Amino acid sequence: MKALLLIMPFAACLLGNCSKEVVLEGPRAVQAAAGFSPLSRAVVISHAVPFKGVFETTSVSLSGPPRQEQRITGTGQASHVGKATFEAYSTVVLTQTPPYALSGTSTMTAANGDQLFSTFTGTSMPQADGKLLVTIRHIISGGTGRFDRASGYYVGVTLADRASPNATLHLEGEIAY
Repeated sequence: MKALLLIMPFAACLLGNCSKEVVLEGPRAVQAAAGFSPLSRAVVISHAVPFKGVFETTSVSLSGPPRQEQRITGTGQASHVGKATFEAYSTVVLTQTPPYALSGTSTMTAANGDQLFSTFTGTSMPQADGKLLVTIRHIISGGTGRFDRASGYYVGVTLADRASPNATLHLEGEIAY
């Protein structure tokens, strides 16, 4: 009889199609919040933390207009990464009126070799003084080492001078890992 009493609530739950809320933490929480998780009834507890950094960059043109491809490298420091380098490949479409659309991929490498991967989209907007205001939104897509299951985002902003390949990139966002 006791066994029957214990089985009844379980059976009622199955027959009544009751649903269980799932608690997600860490990278899966960020994915669920962004709509990338198949779990529709998840309670999201994100352990995303602020992500900020500054990098000195150098840009090299790989191909010319109207579809300009660039390799951008940089050194600097970012929270949760420490001293780091990065390498990005960007394509800027110059066939439309400004702001110019851009997209690409980026790899940030910490001093210990752990890597953080991202894809990005953004805009490049000419300014009155001839410089370009570049705003880029990165979506973190994992990495290696401690960033193996990293997720989150960061926005990079730089004021690029067309007369120099060098610039300073400021980034800010959130990361979960």
